[in-house]
Amino acid sequence: GVTMKTYREVAERYLRQPTKRLNRPKGEECIRYTGYAVDRFGDRELGSFKNADVTMYVEDMREKGYKNGTINTCVRYFLAVLNYAQRDLELIPSVPHFDKLPTEVGGRSVSREEILALLAQLPRLKAEMMRFSLETGLRGANVKALRWEQVNMDALQLEIPAALTKAGKMLCLPLSDSAVSMLETRRRDQEHLETPEFVFTTAHGKPYSPKTKMTNGSWRRAVKRAGLERVTFHDMRHTWATRHTIAGTAPAVLKDLGGWANLEMVERYTHMNTSALRLAVNNASDKVVENIAIADSAA
Repeated sequence: GVTMKTYREVAERYLRQPTKRLNRPKGEECIRYTGYAVDRFGDRELGSFKNADVTMYVEDMREKGYKNGTINTCVRYFLAVLNYAQRDLELIPSVPHFDKLPTEVGGRSVSREEILALLAQLPRLKAEMMRFSLETGLRGANVKALRWEQVNMDALQLEIPAALTKAGKMLCLPLSDSAVSMLETRRRDQEHLETPEFVFTTAHGKPYSPKTKMTNGSWRRAVKRAGLERVTFHDMRHTWATRHTIAGTAPAVLKDLGGWANLEMVERYTHMNTSALRLAVNNASDKVVENIAIADSAA
């Protein structure tokens, strides 16, 4: 039988297991947030957890000023370890309950003026990556890790292997004309390098480290200099999806272009596409009523 008594012991074992859905090693986010839970609950006995522990964890994070989305993520990973102890290892009979806190839809669409203001303030490489994301909808991690071997210039498409996508499916994305010309510019900029592996690199041919966040200090300083409210790199993906939606790209097509795992993710944008509603909006108009003067005395 398995003899594990503390939260820490189970957490360590949990982190060594591949993810259930995609059967790949646990990601950076999982390791980081599970680490927070271990810092707090590491020496606690497995069977000792109650709903009150979740309540206190949430309240303490609220006091520190964490946003609801972050709190939900912290609690989700804290409980994931206990769920593993319950379901997979059968070490405990039950797991504390948690109702997700309400969050606003993450991200926002950025206007053309805001985009131009921000591009003018960013270091050149970051600006190019931002423009590429606006043009392709690629997540920051995929822009940062984009390799030339994933760029098929003959077919004018990107071919991103399943191991690198969030949905765990290979992505074949046709490139827009602007995206193609951006890639050609990158090629020219790297002519002095022997065989550059990555698309987005410094003059020395070095890509950003996987640990570098796209929304980092240099990004936030540029946002401030541009006089903008909070903007993240991921907002470029929201902006791209919003533009597609307003232009009438069908949700099922947008789902595939954006590499989303399900349509639910795309439905965040569908309320912005009023073109179908626009066609129907006059259907109930009554031309007869329209021409009747309504007498004041009726009041």
